[in-house]
Amino acid sequence: MDVALLPTGADPADVLRRSGPGALREALAAALPPADLVVDDAMARAWGRLVSPEERLSALRAAVALIARTAPVHVARQVGRVSERLGVGHLDVTDALVTAVTSAMTPR
Repeated sequence: MDVALLPTGADPADVLRRSGPGALREALAAALPPADLVVDDAMARAWGRLVSPEERLSALRAAVALIARTAPVHVARQVGRVSERLGVGHLDVTDALVTAVTSAMTPR
């Protein structure tokens, strides 16, 4: 099930009443998988302005930590999205993901 983003505090009836059926259709058509929202939020909290390599690395680590706990069906899509958003190669994201999964499985 995807998630439609509506204005803060609004429900579908509010959007329909205030902006009409076209606006509600647009919001529903732009709905995103919950995994997208969670990964985007983690990157936004970690990445600052993505100017420095440190900011990119921080965002990458935050994203792969979540992707590592995501259902396998979502992994490839999230790797692609993170790669595009951070401007790093798919292989780099995949390598960071493998590291995150491996370290999560290693007993401490």
